Amino acid sequence: MSIAPDEAVRGQFRGYREEPGVAARSTVETFVVLRLHIDNERWSGVPFYLRAGKQLAATSTEIMVTLKHPTREIFDASAPEQPNYFRFRISPDVLISIGARVKMPSEAMQGNTVELVAHRRPGDEMTPYERLFDDAIQGNATLFAHYDCIEAAWRTVTPILGNSVPLTMYEPQTWGPAQANRIIGGDDRWHNSDTSPGAGEGRYGVIPGKPSVIFEPLADRL
Repeated sequence: MSIAPDEAVRGQFRGYREEPGVAARSTVETFVVLRLHIDNERWSGVPFYLRAGKQLAATSTEIMVTLKHPTREIFDASAPEQPNYFRFRISPDVLISIGARVKMPSEAMQGNTVELVAHRRPGDEMTPYERLFDDAIQGNATLFAHYDCIEAAWRTVTPILGNSVPLTMYEPQTWGPAQANRIIGGDDRWHNSDTSPGAGEGRYGVIPGKPSVIFEPLADRL
């Protein structure tokens, strides 16, 4: 299944065309947002959002699974802006967390959003690219895509290349062009990674529900 042009945003950070070796009129994107779908019964109605780019406000790779608000509100206040969620950070460190709204210690039915975090900081193991280079030298193709997967990927993205989805400029060290917000809607919103030391540690929580899925592989800065 190909990607519809109205479900994609392409961007380029200001200053990219001044980088060494980049054409003065380059239309190569440095940022992309996609809304994807899986056409089967299990994932029907669950959107998958992907946001990736260079020169963004943080360098990380995270998967955020946000859960739908319950049809009946449990607490006195209205539904929170941040829904319950699962968060999986793959790099630069490894972090798995569960975020949920739980009852505050009082007689009133008031909720507070908290997060349970399992966090492992990287040690002396190989970086992802070092692992790939080592596998290539050893002739191990386990982590490499097969040619039919690559051809299928090109068929999927071809409709959004070229002028069908024009480039939108964005400032470096931001979260990309504002147009990215139109792709994600309803109860969903972009989760901006916080990779500062100690971020997300020391909180707790519990969680249930049906997700939408947000993939955010934020590429290394140039």
